[in-house]
Amino acid sequence: MTLSATESVTYECVNNGGKNPSAPNKHTFVTTGSVSGQFSADRNGNIVGSLSLSVASASSLGFSCPSGQTVTLVSVTYSNISLADSTSGASTTIGGSLTYTNPAAPPVR
Repeated sequence: MTLSATESVTYECVNNGGKNPSAPNKHTFVTTGSVSGQFSADRNGNIVGSLSLSVASASSLGFSCPSGQTVTLVSVTYSNISLADSTSGASTTIGGSLTYTNPAAPPVR
């Protein structure tokens, strides 16, 4: 099985005072993520399993912060979500989007 989605992820820089300084180095990236896994049927034909799509890291997206500031995930939204079985070719899509907002991230200015 392969799970794939369009990922819109926002990172910001937070200073030691826990603030998001006004700077041009806050950015939202749009990328495609995917993860695959093998699942086997039990003797009754049931298949149980899970796939987790990890958020693209700031470094993999080329985002970093100046000295004295920490890279912080602000939010991620997954859309165009699809699940495909590479063995049978069966696939499905999930309508809408799924969003996570980091409650510990200072507001983006």
